[in-house]
Amino acid sequence: MVLQMAKDLTHSIVDADELVHRIIENATGLTQADKCSLFLIDHAKQQLVVRFGKNEPEVRLPLSAGIAGHVATTGETLNIPDAYSDARFNRAVDKKTGYRTHSILCMPVKTQEHNVAVAQLINKEGNIPFNQEDEELFDMFAAFAGVCLQNAMMHKERVETMKQIEMLYETINVLKDADMRDSDEVIEKIITGAKKVVHCDRCSFFVVDKEANDLCAKFKTPDGKIQQVRVQMDQGVVGYVATSGTTLNITDAYSDPRFNKAVDKKTGYRTTTILCMPVKYKDTIVAVTQLVNKLEGLQFTENDEQILSAYCNFAGISLWNANLYKFALKAGNAAVELSNKAAGKGGTLSTSLLTIDFEQRLKDIQKITLTPEEKASVLRFDFNVHKYAENNVTMDYLIPLAVEMFSALNLIETFNIPLETLYKFIITVKNKYRDVAYHNFVHAFDVTQTLFIFITTSDVRNTLTDWELLVLLVCGLCHDIDHMGVNNSMMYTADTPLGLLSAAAGTQSALEVHHCNLAIDILSSVDTNVLSGLGVDRTKTAWRLLIDAILATDMAKHSEITAEVNNTLPLDYVKVDHRDLLIKTLLKAADISNITKPFAVSCLWGVKITREFMGVTEAPPGATDIKKADLAKNQIAFIKGAGIGMFEQLKNVVPTLDFVYEGLKANLSIWEDITAGNKELYFGDNSWEAGYVTRQNTPTSSGA
Repeated sequence: MVLQMAKDLTHSIVDADELVHRIIENATGLTQADKCSLFLIDHAKQQLVVRFGKNEPEVRLPLSAGIAGHVATTGETLNIPDAYSDARFNRAVDKKTGYRTHSILCMPVKTQEHNVAVAQLINKEGNIPFNQEDEELFDMFAAFAGVCLQNAMMHKERVETMKQIEMLYETINVLKDADMRDSDEVIEKIITGAKKVVHCDRCSFFVVDKEANDLCAKFKTPDGKIQQVRVQMDQGVVGYVATSGTTLNITDAYSDPRFNKAVDKKTGYRTTTILCMPVKYKDTIVAVTQLVNKLEGLQFTENDEQILSAYCNFAGISLWNANLYKFALKAGNAAVELSNKAAGKGGTLSTSLLTIDFEQRLKDIQKITLTPEEKASVLRFDFNVHKYAENNVTMDYLIPLAVEMFSALNLIETFNIPLETLYKFIITVKNKYRDVAYHNFVHAFDVTQTLFIFITTSDVRNTLTDWELLVLLVCGLCHDIDHMGVNNSMMYTADTPLGLLSAAAGTQSALEVHHCNLAIDILSSVDTNVLSGLGVDRTKTAWRLLIDAILATDMAKHSEITAEVNNTLPLDYVKVDHRDLLIKTLLKAADISNITKPFAVSCLWGVKITREFMGVTEAPPGATDIKKADLAKNQIAFIKGAGIGMFEQLKNVVPTLDFVYEGLKANLSIWEDITAGNKELYFGDNSWEAGYVTRQNTPTSSGA
C-alpha cells in the first residue's frame, strides 16, 4: 500500500499544490486519521507555511510555533495521546471551530539534506491513540513524499521564475517605449510593470525630492483626480528604505512599528505583506517602490526580491532620463529667458529660493564680531581667505567681511540697500554653493575680494559708475553659484541636464548659463534684491551686464574675449561696449587671480583645484594626497597657458594693476625652482599654512 502511494507520487504529480493535497489524502488514509495538515518549511524566512484547504490562502507561523514547530526544529516525532494535556497544543483553534482534538501524530517529512515539511495527523479512527505501526508506515511514506515535495517545489520555483523573467522582459520593453517627456507616464508604467512582475495587489512609487528632503508619490482618487502624498525621509517604511538603502520584506505589516496603520484605517484597506525596495541610478537613490499584498495570500519571496531588483535597475534609468529631459527643458527655457533679458526683451523667471530660516541665520551672523585686524586684512591683496575655509562656522565670517567691502565702497548708502537685505542676499548665495573642493563659496568670496582690490588700488573706481561697481561685486559672489565641480566639457560628455542646454538655447556655456539663472533668481526676490535701488530701467541694464560678464568667465571663450579686448585697445570708457569689456576683463582676471596671490595663498588654491579635478571629497591633513611635482607642473602649465596672457592684458587695460602681474611672475619663478629641485614645497599643521624652503647648496633659481 505504501509503495503504491509512493509510486503515484513519484510518477504523476509535478504541481506542488496538487502534491500537497495528495500527500494529505494518502497520509490520512494510511494512518486512519480524521484530519491532516502539512506545514511546509520556509528555511529562508524561518517560517512554517500551511493551507487549511485546497483553495485557501496560505498562513505563515514562526518556525518554532506549537507542536509542528517543535518537530520542524528538532526533527523528532511527537505521538500525543491527549492533545489537551500537552502545553504546546493551541486549544484556540478547537474553540473557534467547535472541533475536538484528541490524539496527534506529528512527524517530519525530510530529504537527506533537511526537513522540508511537517505532517500533523489528528484523531485516529476509533478514538484511540496513534501507535508504533502508524509511525513506521508514515515514516516510510514520508521518505518518498519528501523527495517528491522537494522536486515539486523546485519545479514550481523554476516555472514561477521563468514566468517572472518573461514578464520582466515584457514590462521592460513597455517601459522602454514610454514617453520620456512625461515623467508621470513613466512612473505609471513603472508601477504597472512592478505589479505584474511580482504579482501583487498594489504598488506605490515614491520619488526622492532632495530639496524638500522628502519622498513624493502620486495616487489616483476614485474620481480620477491626481492626489500627491509626501513622506519625510526619516518616516515610515519608505523613509527607512530611502535613508538606509536596504530592502524590506515585511511578512506582517501590522507587527512592524514603521508601518503607518492610519492609511488602512482611513481607506478600509488591509495591508498584510510589504516588499519595499530602493530604486537607484548608478549609486544614487532616486525613488522607493513599495509593493503591497502578494496575491493569493502568499508572502513575497527571495525570488521576488531578485526579480524586482532587476526591474528597479531599469526603472531607475527610465526615471533618471525622464527627469533629465524635464530639467533640461526647464533649464533651456531659463536660458532663453536669460537671453531675452540680456537683449532687453523682458521675460519672467522663477523666484523660488532655498528654504532658509533668515531670522535664525541673521541671529547667528550678528553674533560674529570682526576684529579691527580682520576688517583691515580683507581690504589688502595679501588677505588669506583659507583661514576661513575650515568649516561652516569659520566660513560664516566671510558674510560680514563681504558686507565690509560693500560698505567701504559706499554702495550701501548710495543705493539705500537695507543691511538686512544685503545679509540675506549673501546668506542665500552662500547656501546655493556646493561643498566641492574649489568652486565653492570661499572661491566666490576670494574673487569678490580681488575685485575689491582691483577697484580700490587703481583708476577703476573713478572709471566705472557706482552702479557698475555694485554689479561687479554681485558678479563676483554669483559667478560660480551651484557649481558641480566639473567643467562644461564634462557636462556635455556625460549628457547631464545642464549639458543639454546647448540644444535648447544655442550656447555651449552650460554652467555659466546656470549661474546666471540662479543669480537672477535670487535678485528677483524682494528679500534678497540688492539691486532694487537702481530703478526699473537701470536694473534691466544691470541684469544684461551681469549676464554678459558671468558668461565671459567660461574658459572656453578665453581666447575669443582676450582677442576682442586686444583688438579694441585703447578702451574708450565713454562707450558702453568698452566699459563692458573692462568689466569682463576684471571679472575674468579675478576669477583666475589665485595664481597671482602671495605664494602661501596661491599654492593652496592649486591644491584645491587639483582635488576637485581628482574628485576628492574628504582631503587628508597636510595635503598628503597631492603629488608635489605634479602640482608644480600643472601650475606652471596654467600660468603659461592662460595666466600670463590674461594678466599682461589686465596690465595693459589698467596699468596701475601691474603689481598683480608681478605677483604672477614671482609665483612662476618659485614653481620652476620647485620643479628644478632648488626649492621644496611644504604644508603646515594648519590647513591655511603653506610655503617653500630653499634647499642648501643649490644654484640661485632664475626668474620668469
